[in-house]
Amino acid sequence: MARAALCRSTDRHPDLRGASPRNSRSPKAVGWVDLYGLCLLGGVVAHVTGAIAVFYELLFLAIDLVVSDWDLGAASMARGLGLVLVGVFLVRTGRYLWDVTRGLVTPRHEPDSEFLRGIELEGSVYRELHEAVAEASCRVGAPKPDEIRVNHRPACCAAEFREFGVRTQRRLVVVLGLPVLTVFNVSELKVILGHELAHIGRGDTRLEVFMVRVLEMLGRQGPQDRRRWWRWFDPVAWYAWGSAALLASLLGPMWRHQELRADSLSAAAYGGDLAAQTLLKDWLAAHEFAQAALSFDSDGRPAAGSSARSAFHRFAERWQEFSRVGQEYLERRLREEERPSFWDSHPTVHARIAAMRRFPPRSEEDRRPARELLPDFDALATKLHQAAMDDIGGGAEDADSWQAAAKQQVGQLGSS
Repeated sequence: MARAALCRSTDRHPDLRGASPRNSRSPKAVGWVDLYGLCLLGGVVAHVTGAIAVFYELLFLAIDLVVSDWDLGAASMARGLGLVLVGVFLVRTGRYLWDVTRGLVTPRHEPDSEFLRGIELEGSVYRELHEAVAEASCRVGAPKPDEIRVNHRPACCAAEFREFGVRTQRRLVVVLGLPVLTVFNVSELKVILGHELAHIGRGDTRLEVFMVRVLEMLGRQGPQDRRRWWRWFDPVAWYAWGSAALLASLLGPMWRHQELRADSLSAAAYGGDLAAQTLLKDWLAAHEFAQAALSFDSDGRPAAGSSARSAFHRFAERWQEFSRVGQEYLERRLREEERPSFWDSHPTVHARIAAMRRFPPRSEEDRRPARELLPDFDALATKLHQAAMDDIGGGAEDADSWQAAAKQQVGQLGSS
């Protein structure tokens, strides 16, 4: 009932459903991205069809060899050797098709995902946060996620998990980074939620489920698997490796335009200026959180002179809001430093800001700190503190290697 009421209140303001950008087309006018994704799925089907055709050709050839006339001559010996080779490749191709089928319909070949880590935020405890998510889902026309989680990373993401059987099981998950909730306000959080939920509403996460599974499955079949040296002489392994390399390069433009589309939908719902400001703040927060973590040692204890209980509290202490001059400077530097490529899987920050700024600003803004939506923020920060230390330090055991790993990550974030 609460979700229905939110959707009805959104309908009373039609411009919340999607505002037309300045001198441009509606964000719905980018359906070619979905068409391109369907074409890639068609390529995956063609890949599997080719493997099936080879399997049946090998099967019929093996049958022909078996039923042919046999004797003790050289021709029969050569035919027997050929039958052995055909049998080996027949079994190898059959095993490959079985792995493909299992990889597509089950999460067997999905990588260990950061989405499953973290802490689930129940609606009964985090009511205001769930209401904010419900509002964002209505504004961008997306279903409300089944789970909302929080982890230690300075980023947010959306995911879809599927298993096929008699009944298809689907689970939609939105993961919020606690560093984002630490320094962002509620309106900025809603901009991020709108972006992530737009990926769910437009089917990006559904398509990614299959594409990630295909890439993982093909990667496991490739000749670079050092545990099986004989794969260098395996044509099926080379077929899988070549297909994976081709698919990975073709997926880049699709993922990049999906990001721009999600940016447009979020900016249409919450205003282009607020969306651009949030993106710049998100970029800076990732760098600043890594710096805040450097004030702790590898065991998670604060350095001398620091009284912060966790990396998140230290991050909140040292955080400074953007000034207008600071935003303009960062935009200019990013525009000068970023080098876009057609094959990039992610758009440049400058391109994303340009897409957002095509939409007019909106007057309403909730400046409350987003961490007020978490009644037990301090407890969550304490629980996730060590995970953040392990993550940013790369799991290093001694203090020197931890500091080196953390500083290296800070440098990578600063140059990204």
